[in-house]
Amino acid sequence: MDSKTLREWRKALNASLIPLEVDDARFVKNLHGSDDDDVIERLRQKIEDTEGSSAIYYFTGQRGVGKSTELRRLRTELESGDVFRCVLFDALAYINETQPITVEILMLMVAVGVRDWLETKYPSKNFTASPIQRFGAWLTETKVELKQIEIGGICKLDLKDRQTTVDEKLRNLSSQHDFLNQLRNYTAEMVLWLGKQEQREIVILVDSLERLRGASGKDGAEMFDSVALVFGDQFDHLRVERAQIVYAVPPYLCLLENVRVQLPWYALGSVRVFETPSKARRQPRDQGLKIMQLLVKKRIPNWQQALKPEALQRLALCSGGDLRHFMFRLLEDALYRAQYALDRLPLDENDPIIASLEDASRREMTQLTVRDEWALLRRITQGHEVVADNREQFRTLAHLFDTRVILNYRNGQEWYDLHPSLWATIGAAGDAAP
Repeated sequence: MDSKTLREWRKALNASLIPLEVDDARFVKNLHGSDDDDVIERLRQKIEDTEGSSAIYYFTGQRGVGKSTELRRLRTELESGDVFRCVLFDALAYINETQPITVEILMLMVAVGVRDWLETKYPSKNFTASPIQRFGAWLTETKVELKQIEIGGICKLDLKDRQTTVDEKLRNLSSQHDFLNQLRNYTAEMVLWLGKQEQREIVILVDSLERLRGASGKDGAEMFDSVALVFGDQFDHLRVERAQIVYAVPPYLCLLENVRVQLPWYALGSVRVFETPSKARRQPRDQGLKIMQLLVKKRIPNWQQALKPEALQRLALCSGGDLRHFMFRLLEDALYRAQYALDRLPLDENDPIIASLEDASRREMTQLTVRDEWALLRRITQGHEVVADNREQFRTLAHLFDTRVILNYRNGQEWYDLHPSLWATIGAAGDAAP
């Protein structure tokens, strides 16, 4: 073992940041659970069993949990037959993650995303009076002018750089309602055209909206309010005629009563490295730990030359099953520090490097909270549920979800817990904090 090899292994980890297809050698089957625990299987069956059109679904989970990869799996499974054709695109290719949204901007993003997908698969130059051309002409008429930019030889509409300007124009329209209705009609026209070309039903998959978040303070509050309004109160405007549509949305949205009651939603949780509270509260779960080990093996086949299995397990437990924290913080840092401790490799579970990573994680996670939030967090340690005292507290919960102070485990049974690095600091089962 040498430093060069360890650096290559770290590169292999960082390469995993991109979403994976199911045929990728790094893809781990049943990462989040199998059978009735499989959220994607439930969502797939719901889509296949839904008759008619314009159904809407929310797919959620914390950043880095694997939603983009699982959406690609959903696309592959739906398209494996001859019934469905999926249009998948990344919302943040079209809108800014730190700018408050409106229903008009969101549906314009959907229309542009469908348009660009069609442009890629069916270049408009091959057709006369295509729905792409009509949509573009209508945008010009409404003075919502979007520039065409060429990416990889494909012409796409540039909404992201003009989002502020477009938003201002939309607010000054004489009738935003009429604009929204016409916008949805043009989207439905493009979907209908695609369905005839493919002879299949269309499913639209909109990725990355869970990353919508403002800065701290007023900006964060405005972003939260805009997301809650659009996805919580105006969701009927998010439908697309002649298509079923899945939105990847922030996890805190599913705490809102109107979302829980009125919309089908599917949540992808962190890997369950601990048993469910009803079975064995905060006790290691062998199956989850084996999955985390397999996750590493598919990227670094010889990882045991650097870490003993017990050391890797300690890091997995420290992460709470949060894939991003485990892979790109704890494990990556362990491999970096191992370069300067080659004589101790493979590191065992009691090595000072492993202990120091745990300490660093505890300090960092504690700094993501303030003492005013600890009473709320202690309640979660007691009941493993998330309940807000008032509407204002939803904003606090949104922040705690975004920073992964609170981890969501929703595979089969829904439950929540604090990040393990906070257990001792904030107190277990409501004990007084030191």
